[in-house]
Amino acid sequence: MFKEEARWINTVFSGIGFKSSTAVLDVGASNLEYRTVAQPHINELIHEPLLAKGFKIDFLDIKPHKGVDLVLDLVSDDLPDSTFSNKYDLIICCNILEHVSRRETFLQNLLRFSHQGTLLMVTVPHVFPKHNDPIDTMFRPTVKQLTDLIDSYARCKVIKSEDLAITEKEYYVLNPGRILDYLLLRSQRWLARWYIKPLRWKVTCVLLEVQ
Repeated sequence: MFKEEARWINTVFSGIGFKSSTAVLDVGASNLEYRTVAQPHINELIHEPLLAKGFKIDFLDIKPHKGVDLVLDLVSDDLPDSTFSNKYDLIICCNILEHVSRRETFLQNLLRFSHQGTLLMVTVPHVFPKHNDPIDTMFRPTVKQLTDLIDSYARCKVIKSEDLAITEKEYYVLNPGRILDYLLLRSQRWLARWYIKPLRWKVTCVLLEVQ
């Protein structure tokens, strides 16, 4: 997850009047080390502020690891109803949909954790190269494509959305294909503003409310 993406999520969550007993499910959150050491901004900007409010967060991943509460493959068919006995007020699903081969099944199962009024935070790369983990289907939706897809399985209201451009230099400098981006980011502001904007990585970010 990009740092700017985590900041965007933090800002959006800060403007929501959550109830004190909010139950949170983070899907595909990986293990504790990943979200606190490899990418500590995930914990600092997303999880810690929610925990500070007294929320309970369940972390779901496909593999058992330290810091994973629910081990579950959401692309499985015929998961029993008992799997989804807990319903959540907030579901976070960031940078996962491009890594599942059966998005439709995944979304159908994911939404079985929701109830009317559940908030659903979903992010997916919009402009970004292939990155297998272990696969990348190259699903790169616009905001409308993503919201339409989710809405086809559960009627949802868009609370907040953004085609978020990533401007932080660290995400470009080490990639030979993005040297131009890095040089432009170091140049005068007017030059960067006019020339780099179409070249930036982008993330489709949406917060939806299940109706």
